[in-house]
Amino acid sequence: MDKKINTSEISVITKYCEQLIQIFQDEEWLYLDLIKKEGLKKEAILSRNADSLLKISKEQEDFLKVVDLRERERSEIIKKITELHNMGNQLEKISELTELPGLSGDMKEKLLHHSYALRELMFTLRNITSINQEMLEDNKRLFDSLIEELTDDKDTCYSPVGKNKKTSGPLFVNING
Repeated sequence: MDKKINTSEISVITKYCEQLIQIFQDEEWLYLDLIKKEGLKKEAILSRNADSLLKISKEQEDFLKVVDLRERERSEIIKKITELHNMGNQLEKISELTELPGLSGDMKEKLLHHSYALRELMFTLRNITSINQEMLEDNKRLFDSLIEELTDDKDTCYSPVGKNKKTSGPLFVNING
């Protein structure tokens, strides 16, 4: 980053940085919504509400498509700044961007603040998602175990594929208790 930046380049880079900040803010809201949806998924998992779980998962997919779009936009802006500054190497981190000469201290602070806030939200979402995934896997193991227990018991009326099978003899039920 030895190249000097002239006033017009600083102006353009500042505009790009403002766009980056807006993208970070948009992504922060998206991740907050995704975290909220993970909370709803936890409730659906605990209440074993498959319909709700499926609905929430589909909504999350829509959010993730928007997140992906915003991340591509962010990458494109960073690429433009790199090209404008003729740095040759693609900037990898926001902290590298804040090292550009001519950026105001306020702009550097905002970029760092929003990039760190977004990173924290991403970590939070990842942690909540992994907990929900573990709960789903635990539930699946429980149900698999119960189904296997039912299918292994010769005295039950269930076959290995879960369908009723015929009993070997007459079945008497005492309706009087």
